[in-house]
Amino acid sequence: QHPFIDRSSREYARLSSLGYLTQVPDSCRPTYDFSSETARAYWWDHEIRPLFDDGVRGYWTDMGEPEVDHPETVTSVGSRERAHNSYALNWSKALYEGQRRDSNERLFILGRALSAGIQQYGTAHWSNDIEAAFEVLADQVVQGQTVALSGQLYWCTDIGGFITLNGFSPELYIRWLQWGVFCTLFRTHGTRPDNEPWSFGPEAEHIIKDTILLRYTLLPYLYSCIWQAVRFGRPVVRAMALDFADDPDAVAEITQYMFGPSLLVAPVVREGERIRRVYLPKGIWYDFYSGARIEGGQYIDALAPLSRIPVFVRAGGIVPIHEKPVKNAGDIPQDITVCVYPGAEGRFVLYDDDGTSYDYETGAYCETRLRTDTDGQLTVEHLHGSDAFSLDLRTYTVRLPAGGPAETAFCCDCNWRSNGTVTAHLVTQSSALDPRAKIGITVPDGWTGYLLEPERRGRFVVHRAKLRPVSDYLPVRHQAAFTLRAGSSTRTFPFAFGSGFASRFQILGDFTYTDGIETETPVEPFPLRPFYGALRWFRRYHDEFNAMGYVYCWREKIEDGPRPVAYAACSVFADRDLEAYIECSGDNEIRIWLNEQVVFSSRAIVLRQVLDTPVHLRKGKNSLLIKVAQNHPKPFSGRELGFSFRFTDEHKNPVPDLIYAPVL
Repeated sequence: QHPFIDRSSREYARLSSLGYLTQVPDSCRPTYDFSSETARAYWWDHEIRPLFDDGVRGYWTDMGEPEVDHPETVTSVGSRERAHNSYALNWSKALYEGQRRDSNERLFILGRALSAGIQQYGTAHWSNDIEAAFEVLADQVVQGQTVALSGQLYWCTDIGGFITLNGFSPELYIRWLQWGVFCTLFRTHGTRPDNEPWSFGPEAEHIIKDTILLRYTLLPYLYSCIWQAVRFGRPVVRAMALDFADDPDAVAEITQYMFGPSLLVAPVVREGERIRRVYLPKGIWYDFYSGARIEGGQYIDALAPLSRIPVFVRAGGIVPIHEKPVKNAGDIPQDITVCVYPGAEGRFVLYDDDGTSYDYETGAYCETRLRTDTDGQLTVEHLHGSDAFSLDLRTYTVRLPAGGPAETAFCCDCNWRSNGTVTAHLVTQSSALDPRAKIGITVPDGWTGYLLEPERRGRFVVHRAKLRPVSDYLPVRHQAAFTLRAGSSTRTFPFAFGSGFASRFQILGDFTYTDGIETETPVEPFPLRPFYGALRWFRRYHDEFNAMGYVYCWREKIEDGPRPVAYAACSVFADRDLEAYIECSGDNEIRIWLNEQVVFSSRAIVLRQVLDTPVHLRKGKNSLLIKVAQNHPKPFSGRELGFSFRFTDEHKNPVPDLIYAPVL
């Protein structure tokens, strides 16, 4: 939802006649007047209740500042100044009071604007339309802590950033997602062509899957922490100053924080960082992943491979988890694993309810007190229950930290930018590295690369290599490796990169839209001409290796511009005759020629569709021409005008050994 009621809307005349719209100058769009009690009730009864009856269970209240609020606006309570700051609160109040009156199901609202007290109306907050950049990620980590201190419990960001520019990379998305696990809300969003977990290459997909599973594993801990926040006001996301106010070093570390009473989280907010400096306050701490015991009261260099961010557990910490992650907090398993961390006494209240209703307000919930002594012995005590909500017999499995080696000896990964620049990382422990060893880099065909000076951080050595393409003739996936030679032995540490989609094309456009892909242009009869009047083929070099494998076909970003038509062309080289399948996406009309024959055409949006019928690729050169057209008055989604494309085998994997070249 947004609050504006356009004068051309079918709702405008009725709502205006009822007096439920703000009064604004004729040149402005009015907003719905939520300052009026009768208008709030009408909004639920006539606009939202029908959606609720159809199954809608959440409301996204966007632009609730309101985004445009003219100085001459008049509301039911007077001038704009009397209603502006409370606009979002009254909007939430309308939804909350209506649903609470008609249903016992919990309300969920995600709002962009807030004012004091809005959290009592079931409203979460996200941090607005932010840019996809590491600098912004670092700022969001701090902002989340300050919002929590203000009393707003549920808060999140657009994971990965909303406004996607050339600085976006798989690494940025992964690091943002890893931090998002340790926020009270966990959601992705953004103006990217694709935003699903599998959209940024197979290496990223594997990490993203594990990251999402970690969030679900932690649900018992998180849900219980939220209950404590609701009852006592202590936030889940806690600035270090809140738990360690007498430790100036802890207070100074604003990009690390406590998540609940037990977990210390240190998000990675710098591109390419594989060793994260973390401050551990006095006491005993444990590495969340390895269980290694660490003395606090010091700064440490923590390993931060692309697969994870540093997380530590304080002694006395109790972290209940699901060994087999559930889908939501209302799925209550009979078995709970309780991770216990010795070295101090600890206590934690495990909370359960039905996950969906407001019955907890009348006592329909269970509380179980978990206590541990300094040796890690766990005591389980029933604290609260009711006939309205009870648990079946539950099994508690106690897990103690393994206390193994602090870190693995070698970690290898890489990140690539949209312009094709690849940075690879090999992290070694100094003790595991033969002093005679020589590090090398093996690059794929068509690429060049070199090693950077190694970085020594405590017991770690970080080796980096830079790679870049030097050929137009490349596959869609690339394999490279670090080599470690010591005497006569050689070890290799492979890494792979690439979206798996053909994303390097010559582009021609924009032609004016008249009838979409049916628009007559001089291109199709003569597709190999270098130019057509004032239009020439061009390349978007800075986008050719974007993480989504998407081909942007516009010269300038399209928002309110003309409806366009554009072409993209490349050559595909096969080492044999073969049959292959086409997988493609198109916005919002697409036509594909292979060797000058139309093989696919659609006048509707196509999303990662694999065609049922295979096509023939001949040995040697094959010509590929793709036409896209956009027919929308205001496209603004990251998919303005473009497509994604690749040839796959019968198992939907990219056909190996195909070479794509952005040449005509």
